[in-house]
Amino acid sequence: MTPQEVASFAFAQEFIGWTAFVVGFIVSGFFKTLLNHIAHRFNRPRRIKYRSLNLKNHDFEYLYLFRGRYYEKAQYDFLIKEHKQALRK
Repeated sequence: MTPQEVASFAFAQEFIGWTAFVVGFIVSGFFKTLLNHIAHRFNRPRRIKYRSLNLKNHDFEYLYLFRGRYYEKAQYDFLIKEHKQALRK
């Protein structure tokens, strides 16, 4: 091999190395974000207890998770009923 071929090979190898590094950095960031999003979805509790503001019967009430938001029991039941009706159609 001539010195020019060796130099061009070294330049191409360095370019490919840096390109692989940058692409790997972007892809790993994408998959880390995706994994965190999936893990966050499974870490959220389905029901949480909170202090009631109206204090009718108890000191606390439960909030139920539906589509990423928490609702009181009556709202949750209504949304579940509505969702089931939409699935039946």
